[in-house]
Amino acid sequence: YEIVSRDWSSDVCSSDLQQAVRLHSRASAHVVDQFRRCWLVPYGYPLVCEVDADGAFEGEFRDRIQDAGVHLVVIPPEAHWRIGTVERRNAILRSVLERLIDENAVVNGDALDWVLLAAIQAVNSSTASKGRSPYQAVFGRLPRFPGDLMSDDRALAVSDNQLLAEELRSQALRVIDDMRASQIIRRALL
Repeated sequence: YEIVSRDWSSDVCSSDLQQAVRLHSRASAHVVDQFRRCWLVPYGYPLVCEVDADGAFEGEFRDRIQDAGVHLVVIPPEAHWRIGTVERRNAILRSVLERLIDENAVVNGDALDWVLLAAIQAVNSSTASKGRSPYQAVFGRLPRFPGDLMSDDRALAVSDNQLLAEELRSQALRVIDDMRASQIIRRALL
């Protein structure tokens, strides 16, 4: 899932930063716990949280978010255009994930977690809006990616896990580039 952070005064998405986790349950208590782990711990509470009209965002999720002073906005199914930017970014992430899952024959949850991490890093570091990636919008720079020979001084001495993470991230970046090239060709043909 993605939580949209908005500039309260202008009502536009401010960073396009995405986070995603694998949910073991759609129970509201589990969803709010995963939201705490993947969004609240690193970034803190947003001013506004826009969510789909889904039971996972009711009950404990709604209570905890509203108790923290976050304005929770539930987008009805007939008004999905209001979160079109989020839906489009989710479609990109889904496409990258599907290709990585197929290419790497992912069959278990641990492998899926590694693929999900690589896809999120690739999407947040390479899909630019207004001339900057989501990582640059939030942090002012791209993060260090272990094993990247161009940006990591310690890249020559990496573990197998770091090599796997870098290989998956490179594959995800290739998928994004392929999607971008296909889109450019499609536009040129039209």
